[in-house]
Amino acid sequence: MSFSAIAVILAVSISLAIAYLPQSLGGNTSSTFQVPPYVLSSLKTSTQTTNSTLGLEFALSINSTEMRPGEVLNITDSISNIFPKVNDVSGASNWALHTLQIFSSEPFPCPSYDSFQIFQGFYTSGNISFAKPLELYPPGLGLPSCPLLQRPYFLFQPSSNLASVFLAPQPNFNITFRMGGPSYIRGNYSTGLCVNISSIGQVPVPPSSTTPFSSGVYTIAAGDEWGQLAILYFVVTNSPQTLSSASRSTTC
Repeated sequence: MSFSAIAVILAVSISLAIAYLPQSLGGNTSSTFQVPPYVLSSLKTSTQTTNSTLGLEFALSINSTEMRPGEVLNITDSISNIFPKVNDVSGASNWALHTLQIFSSEPFPCPSYDSFQIFQGFYTSGNISFAKPLELYPPGLGLPSCPLLQRPYFLFQPSSNLASVFLAPQPNFNITFRMGGPSYIRGNYSTGLCVNISSIGQVPVPPSSTTPFSSGVYTIAAGDEWGQLAILYFVVTNSPQTLSSASRSTTC
């Protein structure tokens, strides 16, 4: 076999190996980024999961499966009572994904009863626990969990996402609100920025603005404290692409 033939075989082998690395799908800077077929078949704008024992449904939706850098992604999640009667559900703090527990995107209550994160690359429920989420808010502005504040139970209205939460310790009080809502994400905050101060050394500096998502595939993981987990995907392209309607689902 000639040297040129060996070189061609090696080049093809390397190309195939790279093509089937899911994590490499994020952060592509090429305007000719092509969406792999297995990603196309996974694109949809909504999904949900149900805990029939507790009578809770967790729903996740996005406004689009394709966006350009700088455009806004609308992410909406919701926890609803599927029973046609009032549903009394105790707080569980039983998160399917550990990183969802340590970050709250809701201003009240704390810790959040639900949360979502975005990951650069294509992940499934089987390997997403090994992935590192992107910073969606300026460092220090994300609400941490509150281990001293416990929620004995939620009182859901019939067939609704409207619930009253009863908090402890004393003074005990309750508030009624809808369990979930929209969030608007344009990009992520960079990490690792620092300045050198002679008397101290290198000091981290929080970034002042978001960086638009670069082209590639992204995974959204969302869930609630009762262990429900929902996953959606979206694609960022530097130039508009027409994703095949036969390959892209718009419903769960």
